[in-house]
Amino acid sequence: MVAGFASAGLKEFELALDEIAESLRFLATATKLRPRLSPVLNREVLHGEIAQLANDFINFKTVELASHHRGLIVVISGAFEQLVRRLIEDAVNHINGVTATFDEVPEGIQNQNIYFTGRALSAVREPPDHLSVDYITMAIELGACRPGAQKFKLNAAAFAMFITNLTPLHLVEVCRSVGVKLDWDYFGRIAVFETICGSKGTRATANAVSARLAESVKLRNRIAHTGAGGVTVSEDVVNGHLTFFRALGQTLTAFFGSQL
Repeated sequence: MVAGFASAGLKEFELALDEIAESLRFLATATKLRPRLSPVLNREVLHGEIAQLANDFINFKTVELASHHRGLIVVISGAFEQLVRRLIEDAVNHINGVTATFDEVPEGIQNQNIYFTGRALSAVREPPDHLSVDYITMAIELGACRPGAQKFKLNAAAFAMFITNLTPLHLVEVCRSVGVKLDWDYFGRIAVFETICGSKGTRATANAVSARLAESVKLRNRIAHTGAGGVTVSEDVVNGHLTFFRALGQTLTAFFGSQL
């Protein structure tokens, strides 16, 4: 068990969710305030830009919040993906820190290091827009990962580089890449998930958590790739995603720390 594992990544994730929640509250408050504001304004003291801003705000009569809500669903999904990248990078760096020689690294992880670094290096002509990659350092570090090496460094960034679209199956595979076997029953034993998912018992709750993640990914993909103008996403749906992913992120981080 690693105490405080990935605490910085988890804090970053929770701050991102806090910002989303604050934005959601602002949208809700502004929507409720707008139709009630005109009768209480003292227009005699409003002049210039302030008067114009007040009039413009009051005149927004057909704003559709669902488009904003759809965008927040995508942002929540992205924040979770970033957390998982941080977990994987921290797990690889932990392996680097506690393993004296390259020969002591499990063969499966040695092979994953070759595979992911190779994929990363092959993207040098079209690097991902959302990541900053040092390809020279990656190549040097891969070259140092050889039998008998006492100084080596697995490429943590390469392990995390292609993490996206985290379906339950993909999340299992991502965890396996660093030697962590994801146990959905671990999530099923967390009481908050029974409340979130409306389930009872470890197995039923574990299945419900996995299903909820799958549904969230489908919604995110539909919005991101089609605009999904026909999909109504309410404030309650966004709040539900915030609650679910906050619990999922906290629990997944604790699980990783218990497995390393």
